[in-house]
Amino acid sequence: VRYVRVDSAAIQSVLTTAVNHAMSLTLDRHPEKYYGLLLVDLETDSLSNYVLELLTNNNNVIAKRQLSQQDTLAEFDQLLPGNYQLRLINDNDSNGEWTTGNLLQKQQPETIYYYTAPIKVRSNWDLELEWILDPAKP
Repeated sequence: VRYVRVDSAAIQSVLTTAVNHAMSLTLDRHPEKYYGLLLVDLETDSLSNYVLELLTNNNNVIAKRQLSQQDTLAEFDQLLPGNYQLRLINDNDSNGEWTTGNLLQKQQPETIYYYTAPIKVRSNWDLELEWILDPAKP
């Protein structure tokens, strides 16, 4: 359990002369053993820079790792139990995000790959998975 206290003079409005009140919040957190860990061993031959993203089933990005060809392990820790997906972006321009194509310059968008098997993270478990990337199947 963590406590946050905001003093009455900590926040001021630029629009009004309203008086603020002191505020206290109690933040509850699950114990450390409640969370899960995901280790991804990625094997790729043709990519030099890439971004590995961890997604919820609603395609919301939870975490992202920018990796190079020398990096073969990615670790995602402090994960809530649930189902996840992995997305890998071939980061040709090394900017850390997906870049769209350019029609005038005849440039294709950066390729995206998805890990197709379901990923279920459990409480107090370490999940290790191996992803051998086939560049022919984006």
